[in-house]
Amino acid sequence: MNQGIVIGVVLAAVLLLMWLVVMLTRKSGGGSWRSTEVSARVSEALTIFAEQSLQLPSVEEILVFASEAAQSIFGISQVIVFERGEAGGWEARVPRKEELGKVPSGFSGVFGWFVHNPRNAPKSELGHARFGAMRRPLQQAMDHYKVDVFMPLVERGRLMAVVALSLGRTPSASDRQGMRLFRLAATAACANVRLHREAAHLVSLAAEVDLVSKVELSL
Repeated sequence: MNQGIVIGVVLAAVLLLMWLVVMLTRKSGGGSWRSTEVSARVSEALTIFAEQSLQLPSVEEILVFASEAAQSIFGISQVIVFERGEAGGWEARVPRKEELGKVPSGFSGVFGWFVHNPRNAPKSELGHARFGAMRRPLQQAMDHYKVDVFMPLVERGRLMAVVALSLGRTPSASDRQGMRLFRLAATAACANVRLHREAAHLVSLAAEVDLVSKVELSL
């Protein structure tokens, strides 16, 4: 009975995440977002990204798709994705192009900070008080990888990945709003995959428990 309740809660969470992203991206009244904040082209592109990313079956595919979509939507030259490596630590890569290897250990604090600060970190805003003591480490990491914005994808206190953009300009108000919505859509898509896996695991576990119960009854 408890297993059934847990499975139901997880599946409900999946549906809720999908609903939230669709609500963020679908047009309501005159448009998805006010034209003064995000252009019609960017609004449409974000809508497509949000809807299609939810259909991808793995975080790997979502991050590749996010990389390609970000280049198209924001007109940037390069996207770098940071993920946890199998042997521990963080690794960097340019999707479909190049493996950049392990992230220097000196930058590990940056990724730990993102767990509790899951908002975008543009290079142009590092003087803001919210960055505090992380201002210098963030600056060094951005200079090292030649990027202008870090997008942390955080779900339920877990940093799933960081998407870094080489914007090549100071982000406008429209850029900042668009990148915020882009991060939310990418995070929801990755969380959707994770919740599906957890639900599948719980279903499998419930089946095993049911099988053991039947065997015990038969004995």
